[in-house]
Amino acid sequence: MYLLLNYLLILMAVVVEFVIGGAAALRSPRWTLDWLAWLERVAGEQDWWRGWIAVIAIIGLPAIGVAVGFALIEGISSVLGYVFGLVVLVLMLGPEDLAAEVDWHKRAANAAEVSGPALVPPAYIRHAAPVDLGPATGDEEFDSARDELAALALAAEHAWFQPVFWFLVLGPVGAVMYRLCANLRRSEGLSGELAHKIASVREALEFVPARISVIALGVAGTLVPVLDCARHSGLMTWGASATLVARSALAATDNGRIREVIGGDAQVYRINQMHALLRRAMAVWLVLAAALALAAA
Repeated sequence: MYLLLNYLLILMAVVVEFVIGGAAALRSPRWTLDWLAWLERVAGEQDWWRGWIAVIAIIGLPAIGVAVGFALIEGISSVLGYVFGLVVLVLMLGPEDLAAEVDWHKRAANAAEVSGPALVPPAYIRHAAPVDLGPATGDEEFDSARDELAALALAAEHAWFQPVFWFLVLGPVGAVMYRLCANLRRSEGLSGELAHKIASVREALEFVPARISVIALGVAGTLVPVLDCARHSGLMTWGASATLVARSALAATDNGRIREVIGGDAQVYRINQMHALLRRAMAVWLVLAAALALAAA
């Protein structure tokens, strides 16, 4: 029943995000970076700060705070507890409104006269994790766009798929833990041993849902190329989650090898194609989550 209730809240959050309109104006990675900066000021000089105790403090304390807050609110009213969970999930998606970013970027690509500061790349490109996409396909048109397409796929993975998984499994605590780890990618002050440990926690959180994303991308796109990609990229390789999702997303479009008549700007067409694929993959994710929730009910 627990998973089923979480799944119903996920459906409500999806309606808010994709139908009513994103809550990006209320979301920001700033809280994560401010939290890390505050801990650095308080404990940065301590000997234990670079070890696992620091990681537990960075990730565990907010999770405990959310768990306590949820327990107190649910103790007053179960309905208020559900509302609290829904609000947390909506805020933990993103943090940007991916659809709005894509629309802006397409308009900028279509407007040849646009120049100067207005062409600052959207966040999904600026904050993309560097990944190895493998050898070029030989299709110059597709190869020129594949870095951006992979960045868009990873943005959807971090903004949609991963938070949904962790909310389904652990409720608002899981969503907050994942968002905190994902946002710390943007911290310029996180380096050395502590950064390595945070990256290990992030990979542990992303490992299972990233493999589910591979399945969802294959079902939503072209399955056989995705399965081949997963086999050659090391489906169960530790530390390869981002690379696996990026390559699978490109393979789901068959790496541009499906011959189509492309009208207008080819880059915009490819962005549209990838964005549509990712929305279909989200629908597949919801079906898989429903199956899991019903099986556990």
